[in-house]
Amino acid sequence: MSADRTHALVTLALVDPTDTLATLRDAEAMMLGGGVNKPRLASLIEQIEAQTKPPKPAEPTGLGAVVEDSEGFRWVRNDAPIEPSWRCDHRGWQTWAKVDAVRVLSEGVTA
Repeated sequence: MSADRTHALVTLALVDPTDTLATLRDAEAMMLGGGVNKPRLASLIEQIEAQTKPPKPAEPTGLGAVVEDSEGFRWVRNDAPIEPSWRCDHRGWQTWAKVDAVRVLSEGVTA
């Protein structure tokens, strides 16, 4: 082997596509003592999360429509003539753009 060749050890992590974030967090925990570049790993986790996050559903427009956000909180649509028209007991009033909805639980009542 020549002296001008540089060798590096590379850690390989198998990423489960059904639970990417948990897999990366497990990999981070296992590599704590191995000189892992934490900011790069955190950045990688954020990038994967952004790319694997499901698209935001279309805004349900019926009165009393219910959606769930990424933290599991439920938001209910009010029939207010002005914004904001979405209310969460734990978050107050918000516009649809600021609700991080991941699932529509009810389309609400349409006249």
